[in-house]
Order: sequence, then C-alpha cells, then structure tokens
Amino acid sequence: MNISTIFRPDYDRYEGVRPINVYLLRLLFLLVFLMVGYDSGTDLLIHQGPWDPVRAAAVCMWVGYPVIAAIMPWKYFVKTYVLNRPRPCPRLAAGAAA
Repeated sequence: MNISTIFRPDYDRYEGVRPINVYLLRLLFLLVFLMVGYDSGTDLLIHQGPWDPVRAAAVCMWVGYPVIAAIMPWKYFVKTYVLNRPRPCPRLAAGAAA
C-alpha cells in the first residue's frame, strides 16, 4: 500500500471516502470503547449502596457509548462479509433439479 493512496478517495471500497478518514474513525471507535468503557464500566460495577436516579441515568448513558462503539465494527463486518457473499439463485437450482 502506497502512503499516497490513503489520502485519495477510494470509490471501490469506501464509496468515495478517503481511507485515512475511515481509519481515523475506526481508531476513534476503539478509543471510545477502551477509555469510556473502562471508566464508566468500572463505575457501574464497583458502585455500592443505593443509586441517585440522576447519577444512575448518567452512568447508564456513558456505558451505552462504548456498547455502540463495539457494535459499529460488527455492523460493518456483517454488511461487508456476511451479506455480500454469493448465494445460489433459487430459479437456477430449481431448473437444474427438474
């Protein structure tokens, strides 16, 4: 991979988006998952005693961000590798069996 190719739009793989933008967004998802997930997850798991309703809502919101950051790469994986695989045509399979 040439270094200049990450700064040019890639119409085949990323629908015209520059690959550097895609890589930086993936890095951002990873950082959100690691940093915010660690901080809010430990706050949620270590908490003792009754919850203040406002604090509980805030902690749950902060826990939701890393969950979404973890879902986004899986969404890309499923869209790219699972849904785009070639499937047999049902008409051709039925015609071959007859």
